[in-house]
Amino acid sequence: MNKLFSPENEKLLRHTKETRTELIGDKPETYPVWEIPLSLLRYNLTNGRIYLGVDELITEKDLESLPLEDYNNEIEKLIWESNVDKNEETYENIRLFGQLKSGMVVEDGTIVDGNRRFTILRKLNREFPNDEKFKYYKAAVIQTDGDSKIGKKDLKKLELSIQYGQEKQLDYDVVNFAFSIHKNVTSETFTTREIADVLKKKENEIKTLVRTVDLINEFLEYFNQKGNIHIVRELNLFFPMTALEGFLKQGKLVNGLTDLQISRRKELFFDYLAGGKFELPQQEMRDKLVGKIYKTPEEFEVFADKYDEKYAEDVYEALHNIEPGLSFIDAVKTFRSSDVSKEMVSDYKRIIDRIDLKKESDAPIKTLKNIIDDLDNIVIEPYLESQSSQAKEKLQIIKKHLKEINEKVEVLIGKSNSV
Repeated sequence: MNKLFSPENEKLLRHTKETRTELIGDKPETYPVWEIPLSLLRYNLTNGRIYLGVDELITEKDLESLPLEDYNNEIEKLIWESNVDKNEETYENIRLFGQLKSGMVVEDGTIVDGNRRFTILRKLNREFPNDEKFKYYKAAVIQTDGDSKIGKKDLKKLELSIQYGQEKQLDYDVVNFAFSIHKNVTSETFTTREIADVLKKKENEIKTLVRTVDLINEFLEYFNQKGNIHIVRELNLFFPMTALEGFLKQGKLVNGLTDLQISRRKELFFDYLAGGKFELPQQEMRDKLVGKIYKTPEEFEVFADKYDEKYAEDVYEALHNIEPGLSFIDAVKTFRSSDVSKEMVSDYKRIIDRIDLKKESDAPIKTLKNIIDDLDNIVIEPYLESQSSQAKEKLQIIKKHLKEINEKVEVLIGKSNSV
């Protein structure tokens, strides 16, 4: 695409009195703001806020080869549908008052900040083609060459900061965010430390996101669905998968497991997440499958053996060996409504109930052992030997509590002897 400041394009731009200051690297830079014809601008495909949508779109179409207007039409539709309520609100504000906040673009016309505003202006320009305030997009222009150029890495840091900065963190979609961050890390554009610094987050938060996306990619590959990222959204995989990520990073529980044992736990997790119908899958995976079965080795063996014996073959046929013409999503929906899936979930719940009951039945024994240990640690000799009034007063309180304990013990002994 031609540069905005090429001889044929520069005469179409209109200078304003506004400026915009951004932190580039470690120092602030101030840029003049221009009014730029909408026809000279293009959406940024690396916008992390629409990562999943773009990924799905580029599997269907070669976006980069499309004419600019067709390319922009495709991304405009994606951005509008990503958050219709928010976009309608912005649409009404710009319709009434025009574009109040400037965007930011690279000198080739690619938008770094302000994709939503660009989307709204395009719509308004089509609706009101003669209205001057909808013909131009106000933006600061960043140079990528020349004396005031910005390096590629600093430009990407700026994009991340703008897309996911502190003031916008309530507004972004965590799944798009996680996949976008994962791409930046795995492509070695940034380290997790660098991303954490840019976004003012803890590095462990970024590492958790990256590991969770790694597991989602393993899930897709396990079911022969590699690259079909739309499945993440349709099956709501991200948040339940954080439960498995949380288990695998617990060194004390996992360090003693072989690679084969870890792989076995992953596969069972994947099969239950895909094949079982749960009302609250995130809580179910985190609090029960991982929190109770995976954290108790003997219970896991019972669980795994029963699964292998009764369900493994059916799950494989339904979800790994899918009939031609049937999508993975349709295969999942069909299997989840089957009697096999319902019985699989029922067996799983019976194991959870047994674990809970066992814990409850052991509770009195554990409590009594703790009481005995506490009684062994009580020392009353100093009170017996002291002649002070305060010591005598404390001793009376001790006698009172011991009497209460004795009375409660006699009641429990009586109940136990009646059985």
